[in-house]
Amino acid sequence: MKIIVSSIVLLALYGGILIWKNGQIEEKKNTYIPTTYDLQKKNGIPVFVDKVERGKFQDFITISGTIRDGQLKSAVAPFIKNKIRVGAGAKVEFNKGKKQVNGRVSSVSSGPSLLTGLYEVTVNFDQRLPKDLGAVTVDIPVKEVNNVIVVPREAVSVREVKPVVFILENNRLTKKFVQIAGANADVFWIKSGLSQDETVVTSDTRYFSGGELVKVMNETREEL
Repeated sequence: MKIIVSSIVLLALYGGILIWKNGQIEEKKNTYIPTTYDLQKKNGIPVFVDKVERGKFQDFITISGTIRDGQLKSAVAPFIKNKIRVGAGAKVEFNKGKKQVNGRVSSVSSGPSLLTGLYEVTVNFDQRLPKDLGAVTVDIPVKEVNNVIVVPREAVSVREVKPVVFILENNRLTKKFVQIAGANADVFWIKSGLSQDETVVTSDTRYFSGGELVKVMNETREEL
């Protein structure tokens, strides 16, 4: 008899636990969990931004070759040779762009190779370079303009008929069309459409249309 009573008590306790757990599960089901869309609608879409500044715009020609004894010799086509002058500055980057060494064009051959029809350009560098660089690319500026509006390439979208940027105003985006005067691997030279000290978005803007609430996340840029 005692065994039967004990079994009934245990079954009642087990049943009570099951009912309590089921209640917890149902409560969690009814708990609102905000989606990414909800969080962005409330706090803003995370973006990176940069200030619009006036600076120097340089257009580069890129040549390639192997560095030996502090010199780079490169064979270039006639139309490239015509843009390069002796004494022009040059730069080579390595270690994934973390290290840069400057140099100068020391000579440009007066005539082409009879074998290839190419001209030889020689660049000397100011510092000793690692021996194991192998083939490298060197940038030589062929055009330089001072005191112009320049923005990172990431800030300009060229997917539309006209180039577009998004600027930040009171934590919301404003779409602006701009006119490009020049471009290199790093920046666009903006002829019109932007003013100094405006703030441009440098994140992916393909899904923006203007008016979106955003949250600036520049402090996390180095962590990504």
